[in-house]
Amino acid sequence: MKRILFIITIICLSISGCKDDRHEPINEASKTSLLRTDFEKQTGYDQSKVHLLTPAFRTRINWDKTVEKHKDTILIAVTVLDTVRFPINGMQVDLKNHVILKAVRNKDSKWNYSAVTFVPTDLSKGYSGLIISRLLSKGIEKIDYYNEGTILINDTNIRRKFAVRTSKNLTNANSGLRARCIYGYVNGMVNFISCDNPPDITGGGSSGGDTYGDPDDFEQMPIFDGEGSPPFSEEYYSIINNVKNPCLKDMVDEVVNKDIAFKANETLKSIFGANEKINIIFNESTDLESDVNGNAKPSRIVYDNQGKIAEIDIDINLNLNNLPSSSQEYIATVVVHESIHAYLDFKGFSYNTNQHDIMLKDYVGVIANYLINNFNTPVQDAYSVAFGGLYEAFQNSLNNQTWSSIEATLGNKLPSLNDRSRILADYELGYKGKKCQ
Repeated sequence: MKRILFIITIICLSISGCKDDRHEPINEASKTSLLRTDFEKQTGYDQSKVHLLTPAFRTRINWDKTVEKHKDTILIAVTVLDTVRFPINGMQVDLKNHVILKAVRNKDSKWNYSAVTFVPTDLSKGYSGLIISRLLSKGIEKIDYYNEGTILINDTNIRRKFAVRTSKNLTNANSGLRARCIYGYVNGMVNFISCDNPPDITGGGSSGGDTYGDPDDFEQMPIFDGEGSPPFSEEYYSIINNVKNPCLKDMVDEVVNKDIAFKANETLKSIFGANEKINIIFNESTDLESDVNGNAKPSRIVYDNQGKIAEIDIDINLNLNNLPSSSQEYIATVVVHESIHAYLDFKGFSYNTNQHDIMLKDYVGVIANYLINNFNTPVQDAYSVAFGGLYEAFQNSLNNQTWSSIEATLGNKLPSLNDRSRILADYELGYKGKKCQ
């Protein structure tokens, strides 16, 4: 009897011990928290690293919005912080709410992560379009092409057709495009979206420990901030930033993003950013004369039957030898100044009509107010810098009604000629204002 009681006691203790070792079921919040901790440990991610998922544009992960496809696959919502549009099949696909973080657990219980971007062209008979997967641990990007839910495998002709269609609005940037890369518009300017560089191209979908996206992910993906924009837009953008110097490139981006109001209902974006036939291309140059910090020249003009400009490409060149040492205020002035030249070219004022006379009369305030509103530049400093590049026109206007009108209009906003020259030189040489970094 004692032996039986002893055995029963041992069995009970064993059962009790097993119960103590079992994990309680993990709720959804705890599962997401553990996944987030693992992801941040693997990648070093925090919310300030807005280019970790997609180097071409900014994103933010939203961990409180997830979808569990099954126990080893979780989709996490991602907010796209920039305006990103992808030209394909004659339309513009808005990538808002078209990016997710995909987590797949392999047989060794390790989580693998990828950023998945969807570029659908037609959903009526299954997913058609592109799915771009970026495997974060390997730095591998893979572009899969789908037609009505079926992946197109190793078909170079189809891929070539896609490449032609997607780049038809990007002809002005073709010289700098890399093979096997696809391009779109980020905040209105051409930028690469992805470059296809998998170890082998054998098909799409999740495979083993890899986390390639698939059409089913698109159907189930979580969306954080409402319905978002319609997926398809007919809006075209033709403002291209080919500048490589980081500071100058950022200044061009900043001016374009904040826009320039040339006159009522006519801005930089509304003219050059809304029509694929009217293009402005920013470049850097080491060939400009030392006293020329920028210029704007049409490289292509097409006139309609009535002699009006129907299509135009305008190159703006920024002096790489001088400008990086200037203040941000001065660089912004050059960008705005040359953009006004581009606007006047579009309006039909050739450079030979002395565009500087027009700028002196009508656009000094546009440049000065840009500095005042965006840099808090003192008024007299702003107008002094705004006169940069206009002194020849200023000297020609000393004895005519144009200058008298300008002087009367500006009043005490305009310091003496000597003070203007000194202030302008200080900003141009970087002694005043914000340093270019």
